Amino acid sequence: MKTKTLFCALFLSGRLLLLSSYGATVEEIVVLAEAQMTAGDPEAARSLLVAELQQKPENPYLLYNLGLTYVAENELALAEETFRKADLFVTDPELHARIFAQQGNIQAKLGRASYDTDPDMALQQWRSAHQYYQSALRKDKSLELAKDNGNVTREGMVALIVKGTETRLATAEAFERNTYVKIDMLRRCYQDLDEALTLSPKHEQAQNLYKQVENLLAENLNSLAENKLADAKQYLESNAEETNEKKRKQAFGKTVDAATQSIQLFEDAASLSTEPEKFEKKIAEGQALLSQAYLGMGKDKLESMEAMPEKRQSAIAEAALENFQQSLAADPGNQEAEGLIDEVEQMLAQKYEAEADALVQDLERLNKETSKASKRKHADELYDQALALNPDDEELQAKDKANALALAGLLNETGKQKMEKGEAMLPDNPEGAITNLEAAASDFNQAMSLLEEHGDEAGSQAAQAAADDAAAAADGAVDKLAEAPQPGDSPDGAPGAKASEAPQPGSPGETPPGAPGSETGGSSEPTMGQLQKSSDQAMSLLQQARALAQEAASATDTGATEAGTPTYQSISFVAEGGDFNNDTVGSGGEKEGNFNTQPMKKPARDW
Repeated sequence: MKTKTLFCALFLSGRLLLLSSYGATVEEIVVLAEAQMTAGDPEAARSLLVAELQQKPENPYLLYNLGLTYVAENELALAEETFRKADLFVTDPELHARIFAQQGNIQAKLGRASYDTDPDMALQQWRSAHQYYQSALRKDKSLELAKDNGNVTREGMVALIVKGTETRLATAEAFERNTYVKIDMLRRCYQDLDEALTLSPKHEQAQNLYKQVENLLAENLNSLAENKLADAKQYLESNAEETNEKKRKQAFGKTVDAATQSIQLFEDAASLSTEPEKFEKKIAEGQALLSQAYLGMGKDKLESMEAMPEKRQSAIAEAALENFQQSLAADPGNQEAEGLIDEVEQMLAQKYEAEADALVQDLERLNKETSKASKRKHADELYDQALALNPDDEELQAKDKANALALAGLLNETGKQKMEKGEAMLPDNPEGAITNLEAAASDFNQAMSLLEEHGDEAGSQAAQAAADDAAAAADGAVDKLAEAPQPGDSPDGAPGAKASEAPQPGSPGETPPGAPGSETGGSSEPTMGQLQKSSDQAMSLLQQARALAQEAASATDTGATEAGTPTYQSISFVAEGGDFNNDTVGSGGEKEGNFNTQPMKKPARDW
């Protein structure tokens, strides 16, 4: 009752006096707010904190305590929002830890509310709470609030996982004919139980369920893998006599899908088994089927290539080569696939070389260096592709070198032309000059790379020097463009120059809202006598707040606690030894809404 009277004295003529206007520290303001909380009046504490936050909106201690008032009245969404805002400005590790812990408490309370109606949601919320508690302990390892509540939340998560697993196992039996659904449910159980045992490695019920689910999952994976293996065999056998190209392609595709799934399922089952070697034969059988399917797909492509136009044959041969490589990867012992890879690589090397030769021969009809350079670039790519497949062909190596050196000469020539053009444009069109000079530098750099690759060190150095000159000229053009006056620019002091802005509300020197002399915050003006009286009341309250702070500090130092004085152990519904089957949980049977305000009283920076 005494604290309510003290707080009511802060109001005069419809306006709330700000204690900070009278020199109150954050610690003293928090002491009064704590007194209101102790008296069971979180609304009064909130009003005090909100008023002070108008002057110090980024003070994390005030924000933290405001969040506590919301929690006290179960306004969890507002509490979470306030704690998040406090987290943006906090620098004190202890306060940071308590903010994380309170956020964990909010998620824990939400999980408790969802426990009976939506266990999956409750588990997600407790997972979030657990993460917050872990973050709190990383900031302050000694924070009992996070330790105790984290332990109980962890136990609750394990209990929920065990309960959910038992329900899913019973449900899974109803999906005997739908193995996919059953396996998905068992995978979920397996993952959740793995999490439970990570949280509580010695939990006997979780251990037993884990072994049960592991065996069931391995059995169902093996059963589905056998079915997929049989499907792959059937697709491949039915395709042996098929002559329709489209149907053969579809059947090979189905074989690949079924064989790939069977291999993966057998491997998953083996990873769960104590005897994984039993699955090796089945895995090898699936790999052989997969290899044969890819081999058939590649052969069909080679057969169809002969009827295709010359321009498309290289692309089809490349696709066939990829199939043969996939076949060999699935079964490294497939000698037919290995032989076909060599055959197709030689074929492609010859095609690339022929295409490059044709491009080089076609240069005679071209006049522009840029067009010739484009053809030479394409020929260079084709020669490189041919050499990648047939690196020991000396004749091919000579062709590649001759073309590359000719291309370097063309690039040097086009670079010179672009550089001359850019320099000529510089006085009147700096933007166009930059474009041409940068293009010239690019041409010179390409020429340098080609000459260096083929051993022409002198030519490479000359091209590098030309590239540096072009780049320097481009940089100069950029600087000149930046120095040029822009449309709308005005000299200082000339019409159009920006005038100094007028002071904005809230600037230094402005009277704080609610403080003596403020013109806002009330519907009527107090008299001088009222202002003097309210000032005296505020100073009196400050003295009492300071006395409370000294008393709290003395009690903390001596360890004395008066009978009947609330002890602020935790804010949440959980504490060490909590029972999830009771409405009241915690070592002392604490109910929801207890507040630990110790960090609120810690002096803060003056924001």
